[in-house]
Amino acid sequence: MKWKQLGVYFLVLVAVAGYYFFETAHKKKVKEREIESKKILTVKKDRISALKIVRRGEKPVYLVKKNKKWIITEPVKTDVDQFSLDNFLNSLVNISADRKITVKEKDLGKFGLGKPYITINFRADNHWKTLKIGDKNPTGENYYAALDGKNQVFMIASFEESSLDKRLFDLRDKRLFTLPRDRVDRIEVAQNNTLIKVVKKGENKWVSPDSPSVPIKKDKVDRLLDSLTWLRARKFVSEKDEKLGDYGLKEPSIQVVLAVQKDKSQTLLIGKEKDKTQRYAKIASRPGVVLISSSIVNDLPKSLFDLEDRNLLSFDTDSVGKINIVYRGKKYRLSRQKEKWSWAGTESNQKKPDTLEVNSLLWKIKDMEHQGKPKDDSYKKKEVEGSISLFDKNGKFLGQILWLKEESKKADSKTRPVVLVRKKEKEKGNPYVIEWEDLRDLKEKINTLLGKPSKGTDR
Repeated sequence: MKWKQLGVYFLVLVAVAGYYFFETAHKKKVKEREIESKKILTVKKDRISALKIVRRGEKPVYLVKKNKKWIITEPVKTDVDQFSLDNFLNSLVNISADRKITVKEKDLGKFGLGKPYITINFRADNHWKTLKIGDKNPTGENYYAALDGKNQVFMIASFEESSLDKRLFDLRDKRLFTLPRDRVDRIEVAQNNTLIKVVKKGENKWVSPDSPSVPIKKDKVDRLLDSLTWLRARKFVSEKDEKLGDYGLKEPSIQVVLAVQKDKSQTLLIGKEKDKTQRYAKIASRPGVVLISSSIVNDLPKSLFDLEDRNLLSFDTDSVGKINIVYRGKKYRLSRQKEKWSWAGTESNQKKPDTLEVNSLLWKIKDMEHQGKPKDDSYKKKEVEGSISLFDKNGKFLGQILWLKEESKKADSKTRPVVLVRKKEKEKGNPYVIEWEDLRDLKEKINTLLGKPSKGTDR
């Protein structure tokens, strides 16, 4: 092919590419102009500094922005839900008309705009403007809207009306705890004459000052913090601290404290049940009573035991390189080379080990928690039924779980199985009680890995 022909092809390619990008950019600009032409308002969100929202038959809601922060001033003075307000303001400045109808001012009543369902007054660049939203159109797909001083009626989509139809409850801050979650360094839960207290040490460790020898699991504290910081008011029952005894808040049955350093804390008081799904509550330092979900009570620890790190073994699943299994009188050994597992030894199994099945077994072992120590020494009379031993890629011992043989007739709901746990190779196994469900799941995962059906007696 001659260089001249290559040059021609190159020029053609450049021309086609240029035309494509020109057309794409042109269509994008046309689309943007079309969207802009349908907008009812020509105001930017950050230029709005005050709002008055009136729903027909209800008290107006006033909001103002001071020092770049929005607050509600009437009918109560309170903080805003910034996320909800941002959505409202975005909807307001971007509201668009599907159709425009030129009318006389005296005819606005025909569209429900004489006494509008929603009136939004807003101040932008020190000028007040008003948007009115009236009735639905006959098909029910749009609402009629109008601006003060304009002889036009706009038809807006139903979803746009919905995004602007906000009550006080929708726009106010419904959080109970407002302290920054990542800075909380002390948690206290008091209920049933029991006080549970944990404090943060360093970045990732929590301890109990009253029981420093009890290991506290960070993941459990994180879940508790998530539940508390995401707790929201379902309803604002009262804006004042009146008749607190009627709500069970004069002497609350539950108190929860979150603290940031020593000088900043908030206390949640939880009172009576309104019904099975809701309870009365309040923040001690703020006036008013709210309703919250009763489920928060289930998330609270009943004792330090609920926050304790009760994992039988702690290890990194990626560090495990060898697994020894003793099960139903046979020994099996698994070895990992890079990311592939294979059987090793004379008792190797016919079924090739599946990586997901091996990982599932490891995750189960890592997640298993004990339920305390056995009440007596009767477990010592029982035989060991099976065991799992873990080693790292260099053969270093990571831990071992041995479970004892249980007689099926004794394996009722009141009896829990006992396992022996060794965290060091030469130590004697420490006995712990576990749930039947955990032992059953462990056996099922071993059976799946070995390609053997579970026996009916396996719990």
